[in-house]
Amino acid sequence: MLTDINSNSLTIQQEMLKQNFKSVDQTNFNNQLKKLVNDYKVKFTDKLVTTSNELSKVQLSMIRNIDKLNYVVQGLDGYIDTKGIPQIYTIDSATTVNEIGIVMNIYSPLINLLEFNLETKKIITSTYDDNQSYTLPGGSFATNTADKRFFLVFGWQLANNYKAFETQVTGSFTSKDWTKFISESLTKNYKVPADNEKKEIGKIFSDYKKSTNKVYVPGDVTTLIKNKRQTSLTIKTSATDNDKTRLKNLYLGQNSNTDKNTFNGKVIF
Repeated sequence: MLTDINSNSLTIQQEMLKQNFKSVDQTNFNNQLKKLVNDYKVKFTDKLVTTSNELSKVQLSMIRNIDKLNYVVQGLDGYIDTKGIPQIYTIDSATTVNEIGIVMNIYSPLINLLEFNLETKKIITSTYDDNQSYTLPGGSFATNTADKRFFLVFGWQLANNYKAFETQVTGSFTSKDWTKFISESLTKNYKVPADNEKKEIGKIFSDYKKSTNKVYVPGDVTTLIKNKRQTSLTIKTSATDNDKTRLKNLYLGQNSNTDKNTFNGKVIF
């Protein structure tokens, strides 16, 4: 985006060059745009880092739980005694395992279908790329990739908080010629297309909701928890080194898979 501004690639800059404005004012305008980008980058990055950290914590917690569940599903349990030695037990019976399997067999296809429907309706898409060769839902900004990048950065402000954003773009300019030019160019080249994209994206979500009759209902975890399960534990005198290592890793919070390219091999996302 900063490269676009420095090269006067935005439509509003190209139109500005055709006006009889002083070069110093044009430079000030460009600096104001760069300030907006830099200010927004800090806010966006902070939010992105916070969200990413929260997501990673949830993902890591899920992995820990899956590893624990896998250990129990294989008929094992245990603890680390006061001397740091793992004590392994075999579980003679655990009816919960079968019940969880039944629930997951029902919901796994539904989760996969949800993902398929989201992709079909273009709600989830992998078409975005660095050179901006993709087409936005409403077809806006098709001829100027710099404008498309500008929309990706400031689209929300353009479609939802426009007047405040226009004031920020105008900056310290008080000349009626400047403020009139900024208002007209920003509205025509960015505000109107942004509103059109918001309308088209809204229509995509609306159509999806209309075409999807099934509502996702989470598994009945409460029932699984309340169901009484009787199990008996027997000390496993022939526990393998792998059984002991896996139990230690569960207590240490280590992922079960040493292959970092796998889901349960990841430590940081």
